[in-house]
Amino acid sequence: MKKVLTVLGTTVVLLSLAACGKSESTSKDSSSSEAKSSSMLKEKENSSKKESMKRESSKKESMKKESGEKATAISESKAESISAAKASSIAAESSDKAANAMTAIRNELAKGFVLSPKLFNGMDVDKAMEKSGAPQNIVSDYTKVGYVKNDSTIRMEQMRSAFDVKYTITKTYVVIDGSTIPYTTQGTGVTFGSWTEPHGKDVITMNLRTESGAKSIVDSVMTQN
Repeated sequence: MKKVLTVLGTTVVLLSLAACGKSESTSKDSSSSEAKSSSMLKEKENSSKKESMKRESSKKESMKKESGEKATAISESKAESISAAKASSIAAESSDKAANAMTAIRNELAKGFVLSPKLFNGMDVDKAMEKSGAPQNIVSDYTKVGYVKNDSTIRMEQMRSAFDVKYTITKTYVVIDGSTIPYTTQGTGVTFGSWTEPHGKDVITMNLRTESGAKSIVDSVMTQN
């Protein structure tokens, strides 16, 4: 009987030790599981934070890019507006210059003028008539006196006969009765250049000078056409 009790006691002790070991093992497993769960939770939180930061950074970059694009568009729009304004200003200035030039030329021609030969084949016309066989009537035949009647008509005298001719003003020339006369302007002043006209195989260089008495000369000739 005593041996049986001893065996039972030993068995109880062993079972108790086994239970304690199992309990400790379960406790350890539970602690390990909780640690793993906590670690995973922290990793998830960190990942979530990183994603949030990434989205925020992407949003900021997108806003920055959009802002830059808007600024560029505004800058380009301003540049286009400035360019258009400059072009308009240049066009207006050019138009004003052209109008001023035409007014200056009309005012100059309104004083009266003379178109006459200057050179004959590159030689002074008077010397050419003396020494080079130029026609003796070259000056009288080619000289024209005139004045402006209105914006399109000039009253002109040639070889003692008066008549009306049309004239036009371009950006670089005045065309009077078939003669294309170059000019330059500076302010309200006008300078007329020379031009050439054919005379058979010869070349006559013509010039224009103002003549205050031109109107009286033209209006006084006998033949008025």
